[in-house]
Amino acid sequence: QLHTFLKENNYRSVGVYTFFSFVDGRKKMHRELAAWARGNFGGVLQSAIPYLSHVEQMGIYRQPVPAFAPASPASEAYQDLWEEIYQELLNERK
Repeated sequence: QLHTFLKENNYRSVGVYTFFSFVDGRKKMHRELAAWARGNFGGVLQSAIPYLSHVEQMGIYRQPVPAFAPASPASEAYQDLWEEIYQELLNERK
């Protein structure tokens, strides 16, 4: 929908990336949907934010996960996401 909106309103869609959040890797549907999207759409990042309580707790703590749980898997997932976005942005500049 976002890409359609951008195209219809003459905006560039370069630099628009998609990522999945609240992913439960144990669920077949989550794994299949992510694989399908990556195979059928451009700009879908490999990094995903897992369905973990620390992600939900951001609203309670009103802080990003690395601020209150820096060693958690959720914090690592956000770091991985940032690194992937950063690499994509560097590649766009080339």
